[in-house]
Amino acid sequence: TAAPVVPYRPMSEHQAQCLSRHLQEAWERANPGLSVELPVDAHRQRVVSAVRSSRAVVIAGETGCGKTTRIPRFLLEEQVRDGEGADCNVLVTQPRRISAVSVAHRVAHEMGPRLKHHVGYQVMVNS
Repeated sequence: TAAPVVPYRPMSEHQAQCLSRHLQEAWERANPGLSVELPVDAHRQRVVSAVRSSRAVVIAGETGCGKTTRIPRFLLEEQVRDGEGADCNVLVTQPRRISAVSVAHRVAHEMGPRLKHHVGYQVMVNS
């Protein structure tokens, strides 16, 4: 059975500040490391700068270079370090259900035990 659909409600400024503080503290305690370096890691600052300065960014790279798993992490890390973690929502699209599930599990694993519950996925229900 599918999870119930909950309408989106923006957080209050106070809730966002509390969540940002919580994320920053959890991040600093956990400081999860990345086990294997991927090609996209060398372009971290360039990617973050491009996303911050543009409304839309297209990133192309070879399969397995880290586009799907590392770039969301780069963006979240920057927001958390800036005290704006609660404002960070990264959505990654995948063409198939199995891809969406496996990517979410991989990113959650890389985030570590204290932060993995902030990673999720949603699969479109065909009607």
